[in-house]
Amino acid sequence: MEITSFGKLYYSKLVDKVFYKDGKLICYYSINRSWADSLLNIPASLLCTDSLKKYDDLSTGLIDYEGPLNTRTYRIFSKGKILPAKEDDFVCKVIASDTNVIKNEQINNILNSFINEHNPIITYIRFKHIKNKRYMCLGNDISYDKKGFIGMFYRNGRIVVLYSDINMADNDIVETKLLKSIKELSDYHIVHNEIPVYFQEEYCLKRDDLTEVSCNDPEYIKVHFN
Repeated sequence: MEITSFGKLYYSKLVDKVFYKDGKLICYYSINRSWADSLLNIPASLLCTDSLKKYDDLSTGLIDYEGPLNTRTYRIFSKGKILPAKEDDFVCKVIASDTNVIKNEQINNILNSFINEHNPIITYIRFKHIKNKRYMCLGNDISYDKKGFIGMFYRNGRIVVLYSDINMADNDIVETKLLKSIKELSDYHIVHNEIPVYFQEEYCLKRDDLTEVSCNDPEYIKVHFN
């Protein structure tokens, strides 16, 4: 659980419920819907989303905020046991090492390394095709997108979501028969924006070889923003 104070600002893309407590306006957001319902019991009569209208929304991109964030992070063991989080709490004890679903050895190595380094909630692979060139965008998020969704799978217990701008039914990279449906993600939120907020890497797929696309390369702009 992370508690952050923005002063008189809020971020609408990360708001599920709004209520007052001790004279303070609280915006609440949970990655897992079912888990949140089991922890918080906020009567509908106390919800007041309209109260946000008098504050500035950071998600519009029209507001520059460079002030320090007052953030505290806690680990929830149970309803009656909440303690300050330690660095070890964010380290997954299971190492990503499997090679399921993805046929390409190099992609598997990159994917496993990415998961182990960032320990994301949701890892995504987005395949793009631009002027007969194939690209792979690898990143992480806390929600998923219906646009371009072709399936998801688990890599050593971690969620991996796949997107593509073309039909991937017959390809040399993904074993599509092993992919799970979008229903598997029903406990998570649908993404509000197409450009991911979190860390992303771009690669150009040339036959069996992947070449990372530098942010200084014009190709990066095409893949990242098209």
